[in-house]
Amino acid sequence: ALPIYTTWCDWAPFENANYKELFGALDNAFLVAYAIGMFLSGIFGERLPLRYYLSSVMVLSGVFTALFGLGYYWNIHYIWYYILVQIINGLVQTTGWPSVVACMGNWFGKGKRGLIMGIWNSHTSVGNILGSLIAGAFVSSSWGLSFIVPGIIIAVLGVRSEE
Repeated sequence: ALPIYTTWCDWAPFENANYKELFGALDNAFLVAYAIGMFLSGIFGERLPLRYYLSSVMVLSGVFTALFGLGYYWNIHYIWYYILVQIINGLVQTTGWPSVVACMGNWFGKGKRGLIMGIWNSHTSVGNILGSLIAGAFVSSSWGLSFIVPGIIIAVLGVRSEE
């Protein structure tokens, strides 16, 4: 007889009835780290060379996104692994906005900042759309690739932007 799962997911530790709480813990870990990191990243972004700072954190963001997906292939079933990766990834990903604002502020005068920032900020929507399409292509067959592939893409872009 086939096992009857109480959830749509058969990956431990998410296969039990408390899967919503576990996914909530992952989301919360990322968001709290992101909120805290936003304060710190602005301080660092003002004091470090922005080109290298942004490039290196793009690579780190890719690494930690891929590490989340590698948990699937490494057969890691401990919630604390995923929470730790989410916390570090949340801290790393906060570097983008404050640093980009600093770059745009330096490059463009006050008269065009609104237009430029509006155009620039459309990247969040484009990134969310592309990320959903890329991750969605793998989620049913091999969910680890839903994190590994976007992680590799952002890490490669981080390396390319440093050149």
